[in-house]
Amino acid sequence: MSAEDTLDILDYNGVDAFKQFSRICRAWHKGKSWSDIVIKFSVPVTESGC
Repeated sequence: MSAEDTLDILDYNGVDAFKQFSRICRAWHKGKSWSDIVIKFSVPVTESGC
């Protein structure tokens, strides 16, 4: 089984935190920071025989 979704910190009252993060990381990100991330995971599922 696998799932994928996008999480945007701005949807969860994270504007102030994102601004601070963006300011701190400006040099590493070359002036660009994104407020959203893609989360993916997969879990092996096997038949239990029930």
